[in-house]
Amino acid sequence: MIILDNVTKIYENGVVGLKNIDLRINEGEFVFVVGNTGSGKSTLIRLLLKEIEPSSGAIVIGDKNLTRMNKEQIPYLRRNIGVVFQDFRLFENKTVFENVAFAMKVIEQPAKTIRRTVPNILSAVGLEGKARCYPKQLSGGEKQRTVIARAILNNPSILLADEPTGNLDPKTSWDIIKVLEEINRSGTTVIVVTHNQEIVNSMQKRVIQIEAGKIIRDVIKGGYRE
Repeated sequence: MIILDNVTKIYENGVVGLKNIDLRINEGEFVFVVGNTGSGKSTLIRLLLKEIEPSSGAIVIGDKNLTRMNKEQIPYLRRNIGVVFQDFRLFENKTVFENVAFAMKVIEQPAKTIRRTVPNILSAVGLEGKARCYPKQLSGGEKQRTVIARAILNNPSILLADEPTGNLDPKTSWDIIKVLEEINRSGTTVIVVTHNQEIVNSMQKRVIQIEAGKIIRDVIKGGYRE
């Protein structure tokens, strides 16, 4: 599903984002990516979204070689990748329904399809009865559930969650992780970037630890080690 072959990213200011990374993530895996601030986690996410280009090496997602992809193909790549951010990035002037439906409007889905699909997705993430609420009326957990609903609306094969519990209390954090786990059970590959050691240690999923741009640990059913 995801292959990084000897990938290095060096920014224009000389900072090394990633160095000689070899990585394989299989279809349907649930993976935690951990590491200190500046370790290279965000660089990895941005490379997978083709927001930045590697300095060397190759990145393959499915049957697509990102390093050979032209600009016109990038939107089609990103339709297959759902993204959940720590800072929500919701439209404050739109309701929950409208925020989630936006993902379908962008790809010009018919209004009838949107009206049928969005309520089902909201129900799947535990937001029944919240369709007409605005972001300011939601708790942090409800905002993050809205972001997740928007991210999975178009059935992406990959879900990238960048610090999805960073601004949430412990109980709400666990609720969000359980939603991501349920999405993974449906067949979606889930990659979670996090600092939350308790969640990583308790979940016993695959853990990839990055330090100074290098993978220093990659274990199945592992925990977080400093």
